[in-house]
Amino acid sequence: MKSNIRVSANSPRIAKSNGASGINRNTISAYALSVVGIILVLNLCMHFDSFHSDMLFKGTSTTSFIQKLMLLTSAFAFFNLRRWRKDLRNGLVFVSALFMVAFLYKSNYWIEAVFNVPWYFPALKFVAVAGIVAFRGGFGLYRELSEVFASYTAKLILYAAIALALFMSTLHLTIVWQYLLSSSYSDALMHSIKEGGQLAIFIFITIESIKTRITLKKQA
Repeated sequence: MKSNIRVSANSPRIAKSNGASGINRNTISAYALSVVGIILVLNLCMHFDSFHSDMLFKGTSTTSFIQKLMLLTSAFAFFNLRRWRKDLRNGLVFVSALFMVAFLYKSNYWIEAVFNVPWYFPALKFVAVAGIVAFRGGFGLYRELSEVFASYTAKLILYAAIALALFMSTLHLTIVWQYLLSSSYSDALMHSIKEGGQLAIFIFITIESIKTRITLKKQA
């Protein structure tokens, strides 16, 4: 017995399914391009540092420079958004301050060379000022941060930060790395792994910060 039930190609359910699959394909394609871009930038930086290091200033490297650039871009992406999202002003200032602290940490060599102080002295002053600005709204800061990190792209920033912390902790297991790499182990190799890993994660965080900025700006 044949069924007379027909499903129209214009059915809302089918349209919704096609739309979802299209979004998933677009998302996968975007992240695939991001991975390719990160690998390309990483290889270019490592190549330049390895074969053209004599062209750089002492205490600098292309990898380190791009790391700082990514941190500044992420900080600006959130800080500048205050113009459109005044309701999230304090939370955005707080997030951008965290990126600036990371930037100061990566600029430790130049801070000590120019100002003769460790990086955490200006970082503490920066955090103090940012804290006063951010916490003037009281417990509203928690609500603002919850809204800022409500989107999927913002959550990826948090996951990437956790991955960075775990990555750095793993690199400090010197005895384990010496055992695994045996004769291939060297401080220069570990430094390259450290700088390269940090750069890859910083680029990813910057991409997601820009996406988060676009999302929050559209919601204004």
